Amino acid sequence: MASILQAVMNAKQVLEIDQIFLREIYFGEEMRSCLQEKGLKKLTNDFRYSFPKLFIDGTRIGGNWFTAESSKETVEFNSSDIHRCILDFVTKCLLDLYEEHLKARYKSAQHERAMRNLESG
Repeated sequence: MASILQAVMNAKQVLEIDQIFLREIYFGEEMRSCLQEKGLKKLTNDFRYSFPKLFIDGTRIGGNWFTAESSKETVEFNSSDIHRCILDFVTKCLLDLYEEHLKARYKSAQHERAMRNLESG
């Protein structure tokens, strides 16, 4: 969830201060207090994942499908590569989750501003 939220915030160019409030909304105060905000600053721009290609090549999980040999070939995903339709869908899901389940708890002006910026970004 954290990676998805961060990728969406990056793609929508949400301000750093609003990102703090969005993490609080979606992770809760307790979990957010465990995060090291200074360390998260390096994620506020495009970031890259590298993972074994076999995760996306249609191989069925089973037997010895994941070995040192089979996982050598890797692919990269940049958070800026998110297709616009996917970005819009995930953003809508986040907004709906807030409206239906979280808004009553996180209704300060700062939280509302962060949500508006997520929506309009």
